Amino acid sequence: MKATSSRRPRRWLAGLLAAAVLVAAGPPALAAEERDDLGYYRMLDEAGREVFVTGIITRVGDQFITADNRRYEVTAVDGDEARVRFLGVEDLTLTPDEEAAALAQVPAAFTDASVRERLAAFWVRLRDPSRRVQAQTRSVCVYFTHNGESYEPSDGEANTEGRGGIYEVGQSLQAALERAGIRVVRDDSIHLPHDQLAYDRSRRTALRCARQARAAALVDVHRDTAPPQAYETTIQGQPVTQVMLVVGRQNPAMQANLAFAKRLKARVDEEFPGLVRGIFMARGKYNQDLHPRAILLEVGAHKNRREDAERGVALFGQAVAPVLAAAGGGEARSGWQALLWILVLLAVGGGLYLWISAGSWQEAVRKIRQFVTTEFADVFGRLRPRGGGRS
Repeated sequence: MKATSSRRPRRWLAGLLAAAVLVAAGPPALAAEERDDLGYYRMLDEAGREVFVTGIITRVGDQFITADNRRYEVTAVDGDEARVRFLGVEDLTLTPDEEAAALAQVPAAFTDASVRERLAAFWVRLRDPSRRVQAQTRSVCVYFTHNGESYEPSDGEANTEGRGGIYEVGQSLQAALERAGIRVVRDDSIHLPHDQLAYDRSRRTALRCARQARAAALVDVHRDTAPPQAYETTIQGQPVTQVMLVVGRQNPAMQANLAFAKRLKARVDEEFPGLVRGIFMARGKYNQDLHPRAILLEVGAHKNRREDAERGVALFGQAVAPVLAAAGGGEARSGWQALLWILVLLAVGGGLYLWISAGSWQEAVRKIRQFVTTEFADVFGRLRPRGGGRS
């Protein structure tokens, strides 16, 4: 009995420490995982027609936009089948107000970091104006939450212990973006095992990569477990797999991420119609709360050929490069505008304070002139050579 009672405080203390570690690590990812059995869900409309399939665990309230921009919502799930209702045809274009509202959801941590970066870039520019473009450079961060995902026909298995075939797909995306002039930072950190905590482990990778790379976007590369025909298509006479964009619903930045996904799909639809099979809005977070332009890509499924997935994601990268380039430059320009507004507000606030304390504008102007005259006279007096400055 004594031994048992002596262990209880230790267990209680261990539990308390574990809870403290979890709190310090941040909120759990709460991600909707793929099925463990490599199965998939069939989405059936009111008439019983199959309109979508995916291996991502599907729940009531999830929504998806198909390749032809028809939007559906999941109303019931029974085993491997989900019932959906048609919500209408989605307009992928955003009004300026809608885009501003979506981008206003930038997490506070990134807002603070952006201010520090803009101030640092400001001093760099003062010292060396030629470094202006370098100070505004943004990168696309590519990483892999599920490192072992592979393609059976090419890799021999659906999941590999360590680096799976998904890495080669990520390399194809990186190469396509770099050919288009986009700087890419790829983080190959391992987050195994492929379990419910994988997104919690990859959260550190995403946060580190975003901060170090000053990322214009975060891209988490995956492959689905849907049947192969769900992703098979032909573009420019070449067999490729389609790409599905995934946005997490349990995410305070969801509208910003969804707006970003819509811009990506709209751009790809212009150049390669049918390459993006849709946008899936699943119950999960996928670490997308870390950045307003975070996206998860499902590039083919485990029964597709990896070579087809590499071709498909390369075309995707080629098409979305202008969107990503605009995101990198636009973020820097909007940052300088915000900094300018801060300086203007400080000047206005200081003027109002001086006016109130002086009692009138005339007195405020007199004090400013007196301050400037006195201070500059003092400065120039210290700089004047001793002895009157004459020979």
